[in-house]
Amino acid sequence: MTHRFQTPLTILPALCLGLFSIAHAESSTPSGCTDLSGIAETPMVDFETDIQPLFDTCVNCHGAGGAEGLDLRQGESYDNLVKVVSTTNDPLMRAEPFNADESVLLLAVNCEQPGGPSFQMPGIENLNDRALVRDWINQGAWPEPTEPTIPDDVELTEVVPPDTFHLALGLVHAGDGSGRLFVVRQSGEIEVVEENGARSTFMDISDRLTSGGERGLLGLAFHPDFADNDRFFVNYSAGNDHPSGASQGDTVISEFTVDDNGNVNPDSERVLMTIVQDFGNHNGGNIKFGPDGYLYIGMGDGGSGGDPCNRAQTLDPDDILTGGSCVDHPSAALLGKMLRIDVDNTTPAGNNNLCATDSDGSAEYAIPADNPFLPPLIFSDRFEAREFERLGGPCAEIWSYGLRNPWRWSFDRDTGDLWIADVGQAHWEEVNLEPADHGGGADYGWKLCEASFTYPAQTPPEQCSHDHLFPVLEYPINNQPECAVTGGYRYRGPVSSLQGLYIYGDYCSGKIWLGFQVGPNSFEELEFDHGQDFSDLRSFGEDEDGHVYVVNDGGIWRFDDINPAGM
Repeated sequence: MTHRFQTPLTILPALCLGLFSIAHAESSTPSGCTDLSGIAETPMVDFETDIQPLFDTCVNCHGAGGAEGLDLRQGESYDNLVKVVSTTNDPLMRAEPFNADESVLLLAVNCEQPGGPSFQMPGIENLNDRALVRDWINQGAWPEPTEPTIPDDVELTEVVPPDTFHLALGLVHAGDGSGRLFVVRQSGEIEVVEENGARSTFMDISDRLTSGGERGLLGLAFHPDFADNDRFFVNYSAGNDHPSGASQGDTVISEFTVDDNGNVNPDSERVLMTIVQDFGNHNGGNIKFGPDGYLYIGMGDGGSGGDPCNRAQTLDPDDILTGGSCVDHPSAALLGKMLRIDVDNTTPAGNNNLCATDSDGSAEYAIPADNPFLPPLIFSDRFEAREFERLGGPCAEIWSYGLRNPWRWSFDRDTGDLWIADVGQAHWEEVNLEPADHGGGADYGWKLCEASFTYPAQTPPEQCSHDHLFPVLEYPINNQPECAVTGGYRYRGPVSSLQGLYIYGDYCSGKIWLGFQVGPNSFEELEFDHGQDFSDLRSFGEDEDGHVYVVNDGGIWRFDDINPAGM
């Protein structure tokens, strides 16, 4: 079940290794550097066969007193040059993904950095060899392959016993330094677990939502400045006679606030947007703030099976299918998408390219200036019956598309990469990785593809030819106990042996896997034998310190080190 993920070279830094940055090709060559811009790139450079031999023969580059402070001793060059200190758990180290801007390697050999201009890779005089090292860095500077191994010092510790939180389906923290855990219950309650284990109800909005099946209170996100502004946000399915006018089952994204005593007033609700739903399933539900401070909203394709309304691939409301259960409303074009909005600003009444506005074009949110479908041009009037002119083209709220039901997804707290687990139709489950500097506009393939394969499914499975961002991890569900992927987190917590591993699982079988990045384009997974009888694995969660939790059957478990430091 290994899948290769091709990282475009355009998103990796152009570095200078005894050479000058390709970005400066039109300027003069920096002192001490060699112009290698005329030498073509060598794809998929391998460290063991291509790079290590060059390092082994590098004159005066071995030992702590090597040229420019480099230590290129055989078997140690990768550890000494590439590893960088974790930004959240100093002094723990992480090696993946390679961040050139922070690495010892860049500081030593980049001609644009202190200590680098005079370094010319002594002993590596051949320009093609130097270019090979350049390409290795630009492709991620990966070491020789290592065999993924399940850590033997990790266990799941029960934090809250099963059946404690009926219908629990999410766990988040507030980022306010309190150490509290907030448990989202589908029925409409948010429970809080204090650091000392005390439990209480944080908020109850069961009176305004509909719950059951795949509907209910589905997501919770605290504002990045919650400690100062007391604002948090939820995603839920509207109940009957919702004050916003939303129909039963429609998605509601709302803001609430806490008072000076830390209590939530349910009447403080400010509805940011409502989104129509064609059917009762595939509501997505997860919401999170990205490292950019904007709110991301994961939307399913509107439901039923096979995306009968073709929502996931429809960007422009002019093109939405209507009739039957397919609702005729611009916000239907937001289904099957990842949305990105600015909750700290609003949109005034008037013409715009938004798809979930009020009738006059105003909205309780704004669109980030770098959203991929924010139009630079004004299009023709589309809805003459409305009180404003919606400008043509794709919905400005859209960040990415081609999703079926992104049940749980997360941001890597160290790198900002976005990991999206998307529930499949009947044959394949998938996990997608969007690099932090991707820029948006990605197509994840549904419903032309199910994971890496053509949809509708072919026998034997046929590689999907549609141009889209392929998943990095996938697994089959044909005649398997597995049924639906539950996305998790790339681990950045205090357990050293889990560093950089992506933790995810399956809702039905309760299996949990650890995803290993074994190269710049390759991921592999191994099953983690947790020893628990899981069969309702609804979510994973993360606390302020980076611990990862499992939410299953109303209980909570945490990944812990069997032998923590000091024990």
